[in-house]
Amino acid sequence: MQDRSSATRLAHLDEIELVTQARTRPYGIYAEPGSQRLTVECREMLGRVYVHAWKTLKRKLHTDGLAHKLREMKLPRMRYSADQWDLIHRSEDVRDDLALAMIETASLRFLRNVVEKHRWKARMEDNDTNVDGSLGSGLLTYFVNACVYTYPEVFKAWARQRRAIESEACETWAHLPADPTLAVSSWDAVRWMVAQAKPNTRPILVMLALGHTTADIAEHLGITRRAVINRTYRFRCVYVKRHVDRGRLTPPPGHTSLTATGASR
Repeated sequence: MQDRSSATRLAHLDEIELVTQARTRPYGIYAEPGSQRLTVECREMLGRVYVHAWKTLKRKLHTDGLAHKLREMKLPRMRYSADQWDLIHRSEDVRDDLALAMIETASLRFLRNVVEKHRWKARMEDNDTNVDGSLGSGLLTYFVNACVYTYPEVFKAWARQRRAIESEACETWAHLPADPTLAVSSWDAVRWMVAQAKPNTRPILVMLALGHTTADIAEHLGITRRAVINRTYRFRCVYVKRHVDRGRLTPPPGHTSLTATGASR
């Protein structure tokens, strides 16, 4: 029975053979000149690392292992807002999106570094190093590191997209004529209240006023349903209650409490 080190060595020998064959191709990582079709060897490399890398990256996002890896690679420290931090740790869908975006961004760079620039070297001995001076590694480890390297740009793109979604919801609201068929007693009051809300709460209030459920809102904005309820509750407690107490707002008939029950629809 082989010990682990022997099995790892054999796996690295197999990877070396695959990479060596890929490096003999006349057009680098592509099968033909001017084509976007990868060579058989490059497709095989991605096939070997894809699923394992996806699972590893998702786990690192969930456990904050990614932050440790970024420090280890001397990359800029990530700065999250409280909402971003909460969403990444609570939502598996968000971790899926971020992990897949890292893989997509890193794949061609990884192949070019390995095949065309000869920057990868399998770690067969303790002192084996890559061209950049880092310790040699298996293809999977090298690919995961390549994915982690893209995280700052992937995260910034994801954050921009979320801000654009929230801005779009608010822009739609700003130009939306009052609809008398909707069960809102005072559109002027609703518009005024939305204007008082924090930027991350405004889209939620807009969609609630338009009749969407918390589940719909969570899916559209890419946040958890609990986050929708909590933000709505905080808004009711801080802003709405303050203006009701001061007589600036009058609750609808039959509504004498500002508890979270109204936010759970």
